[in-house]
Amino acid sequence: MAAKEAIKATMLKIAYYVEHATSGVVGVEPAAVSEPLQGAIEHIHLNYHRNLTIDELAERAHLHPNYFIRVFKRHFGTSPIQYVNRKRIEAAKWILASTNLMLAEIWRQS
Repeated sequence: MAAKEAIKATMLKIAYYVEHATSGVVGVEPAAVSEPLQGAIEHIHLNYHRNLTIDELAERAHLHPNYFIRVFKRHFGTSPIQYVNRKRIEAAKWILASTNLMLAEIWRQS
């Protein structure tokens, strides 16, 4: 049991360092986002566990993929893919802190 807690603590530390190494906006509520990006942010928040593509997110924002990336980066200070990855890290951290699930199961859920 102590080994399991040590692994959990190590995973939380790793998540902390990854988050700070890629710092940016993660917990943005969809309602707080400008209109074109709102659909993409809602889609990310509901589907971050899936393999999301730029084309898919740009379509949700009704923007061309190249323009979507520029607008997203200007608004959030990070790329859409980095934002999705940070959202996944946040979800994994929350699961680690609030459950006794095995690491493999946490990885599948985030």
